[in-house]
Amino acid sequence: MEGRNKIFISTHPSDNHLDYVKDLLEDIDIEEYLDDSFIYVNIFDKGGAEVLSFKNEHVFHASKELSVNNKMAIEYLIRSEEIKQKFNEVCYWNEINNMKKFVVVVSEVKTKNDTVKNYASEAVYSETYVSAVMNCIDKGLEDYLYLENVDA
Repeated sequence: MEGRNKIFISTHPSDNHLDYVKDLLEDIDIEEYLDDSFIYVNIFDKGGAEVLSFKNEHVFHASKELSVNNKMAIEYLIRSEEIKQKFNEVCYWNEINNMKKFVVVVSEVKTKNDTVKNYASEAVYSETYVSAVMNCIDKGLEDYLYLENVDA
């Protein structure tokens, strides 16, 4: 597969973005990556971009399993944890697969009569406590006290 068929950009870049992406790609030896990987340039709405690489086998596997093109497979790989959480949330609310809802406790203050807890903005939906912890780690959320099962 030719290298130009293995580089994707998240959106149609403006002229400013195009110059920025060009400079970014020139700073990286992308030819080294293109032998066994795809390159995806994610352009952010508020400026800036990130360059991601995905191994061929992961992209080809996702593309085959989902019956989509390589760019869509990469976009799925980028958002797969978010998709999984949305699916788990739907299962939870419809009482499917014994899914549980965990809220992330980031801090708590004990007062004379009560304990006041501060929670993260998003809940975690998972079948077990351990998999909920792993999901938090995958999200980069490691600075919390504990997870609380809302149904226990």
